[in-house]
Formats: sequence, structure tokens, C-alpha cells
Amino acid sequence: MTRDEKAKEELEWRRVNEEIELLSEGIEPCLDSLADYAIDSTGLVLAPITYACLQLFYDENQIASLYAIQTNQIFYYIIFAFLIIPFTFVCDTFLHNANELLHGWKIFDYLSYQRYRFSVREFRWMLRNPVRIHFYMMIYIFITL
Repeated sequence: MTRDEKAKEELEWRRVNEEIELLSEGIEPCLDSLADYAIDSTGLVLAPITYACLQLFYDENQIASLYAIQTNQIFYYIIFAFLIIPFTFVCDTFLHNANELLHGWKIFDYLSYQRYRFSVREFRWMLRNPVRIHFYMMIYIFITL
């Protein structure tokens, strides 16, 4: 490699490394983690209901029968789905603490600050703000013209 090619390659690697660092900075990775956690927690809580629907509509949807699960076995799935909920939440607590230590995310501080911001808002729902209503009405009128 010539010096120019080597310098060009160094610049390319530096640019790639800067992009990677930018992706791991700020509040966005923390919010991504919280969004993933919310989705996983919702699925965890809804799993017993889903299994109960599988048992209730066993003949209609035939999902369980396609997996060779009999109606008396679905009860064990429901029991397991209920039993795993508290243990999963305890494990998630440890994982959130590990993320906070590893990445330096202050999740509790961020959520506390957001709760404070919400509590001191003048309007509970921002679209009730008269200034915003006029702004959105102007945009709507402009678009429809």
C-alpha cells in the first residue's frame, strides 16, 4: 500500500468508529432498551392469556394440535407462564442495573425526570394547548388548500 492508500484507509476506519460511538451515546440507546423491555414485559404478561385462548379454541384454530400439544397439556403451559412472571421481573431488575453500570445509563434518574416534567406541564395532553391547536389548524388549512 502506498501512503495515500494507507491514509485513506485510516480515515475510513476513523469515520466508521465515530459512527459507532455516536450510536452508543446519548439517551437513544437507553430508550431503545426501555422500549424493548416494555414489549417483552407485555408479551410475558399476555402469554398466559394466549395459552388460555389456545386451550379454549383448540379445535377452531388447530395451532396447538399442529404442534402435537394436547388439550390437557396446555394447562401446564399456562401454569408455567404464570410462574415465570415474577422471576423474569427480578432478573430484569438485575439486567437493568447491569446496563446502568456497564453503559452509564441513569435509567431511574431519566424516568424520574420525565415524571417530573409531565407533572409540571400546564396541559396534561399537549394537543389541548390552545397555541398548538391554532398551529395545527393552520397547517391543516394550508395542506387542504
